[in-house]
Amino acid sequence: MNYYAIINGINSLLSFGIAVVIFLNKSRKPATVTFGLFAFLVFLWTFFYFMWGLQTELPKSLVWFQLLEYPVCFIHMAYFHFALAFSNNVSKYKKSLLLGYLISVVLAVINSQNGFFDLTYIRNRTPFLYWPHASPLLSLFIGSEVIYVAFSFFILAQSIKTTKEPFKHRLKQFLTINIIGWTGGVTNWFYFYDSTPIPPIGNPAVTFYLLGVFYLIYKHDIFDIKFVIQKTFIYAMLTLFITLIYTTFIVVFERLFQSFFGYSSIIAVILAALTIAILFNPLKEFIVNLLERRFFGKKLIELSSENIQMKIELQKQDQMKAVATLASGMAHEVKNPLTAIKTFTEHLPQKFNDPEFISKFTQVVGPEVEKIDSLVKQLLEFSKPSPLQLEKLNIHHVLSETLELLSGEFIKHNIKLQKSFPDIPEINGDKKQLKQVFLNLFLNSIQAMPNGGTLTVSTSFTRKRELLVSISDTGIGIPKENLPHLFDPFFTTKQDGTGLGLAIVHGIIKEHGGKIEVQSAANQGTCFNILFKTI
Repeated sequence: MNYYAIINGINSLLSFGIAVVIFLNKSRKPATVTFGLFAFLVFLWTFFYFMWGLQTELPKSLVWFQLLEYPVCFIHMAYFHFALAFSNNVSKYKKSLLLGYLISVVLAVINSQNGFFDLTYIRNRTPFLYWPHASPLLSLFIGSEVIYVAFSFFILAQSIKTTKEPFKHRLKQFLTINIIGWTGGVTNWFYFYDSTPIPPIGNPAVTFYLLGVFYLIYKHDIFDIKFVIQKTFIYAMLTLFITLIYTTFIVVFERLFQSFFGYSSIIAVILAALTIAILFNPLKEFIVNLLERRFFGKKLIELSSENIQMKIELQKQDQMKAVATLASGMAHEVKNPLTAIKTFTEHLPQKFNDPEFISKFTQVVGPEVEKIDSLVKQLLEFSKPSPLQLEKLNIHHVLSETLELLSGEFIKHNIKLQKSFPDIPEINGDKKQLKQVFLNLFLNSIQAMPNGGTLTVSTSFTRKRELLVSISDTGIGIPKENLPHLFDPFFTTKQDGTGLGLAIVHGIIKEHGGKIEVQSAANQGTCFNILFKTI
């Protein structure tokens, strides 16, 4: 039996699982998409490798062998593309990337003509029945792969230097398992040369690499898709275990029936299938519990509850930080009404019987007290996190109330406010949570204009019947390399920042069925565009 082929069958399941969970997440981040492409190419390679190892006839064996080389022509380039996207270096090495893909296309054309192997010299190299011999062109193929993979490692290693903890440690782990996986994969080439007795031992190293990637995705959330796909992972692993058990039963029963009754694959398969059917449910529960506790420490139901609680706590932390800013800024708003009230109360004993004074006292003090009460009430409401509660609302009212809370900050930082609020339809939204969104964005704009500037807040109605809210400033802007990570949790360039503000903003907008985009460049200001569905 070809155990190397079985290992590649396992690898194909693992790599397919990684590709599926990445693409199911529907992430548009270049690093995530390119790694998903890389995982899919690894799946094609390992699956074709698996099928090739099972063949007992030469023509079919050669067909599967040629097929497996096509994804190999592009795997190293997809990985190089990922390394560039992950480190925000695509534009810097654009020519090298295009050249690499061009070389990959040339390699694929050569492979279509069987140019890398001498198919007239087919050997039986255990455990493979039909193993081709390398042609001189194969060295060029290997050289291209090694150069681009080594270049990828160099780029990822460079990005570690500019990464902060705890992500820095995770990136080191990721790079380490990548080096192990690729080193193992490259050793598979040795067996195509007569002078090398080393079998394709790289296959188990690839298994270790794929399991390591799974671990980093789910344990350390390296691609920011942890919460979306935990169940998918559990059942993918369950399917893998069931497949292995099924294969074991097939082999065992076939050997038994060959020994006692003669060869009969159909009976062996039926018996194995019946056994699996009987044992599936208890086996499923056992494996699910085992995997959940091994990879996550607890059951997914418990983790789900903890994740919800953690989200609430993080949102509360960010809210309290904003509340502290508001509280300091509200001093200006409260000071003027208090001054008026104090002045009137000081003269009240002397002019208690003066009707004109009392009338003026009532006209001034009452509204000023209501203003202070309104400010305090909004501050208290804002500080209390709550589940999403949708209602019909006018976005202009939400924007105006939030801007009013920050009027003292605008004066303090010499910021000019420009508003453009035409008549627009209502939306379904949570007033309190949307206030948090706008407050975070306004505070970011204030911090981006330490020497003053202009904050422009406008709304419009798009052709797709969507409500567009634009918030732009004339501040310091955001470097291009930081834009893909702007909404990542814990990503921040501020010394005292938590990296949660914009991540929570993104989450709230997403819960409202909306989208948020950012346009910015260093020293050219920033513009956030938020799209909402109208009623």
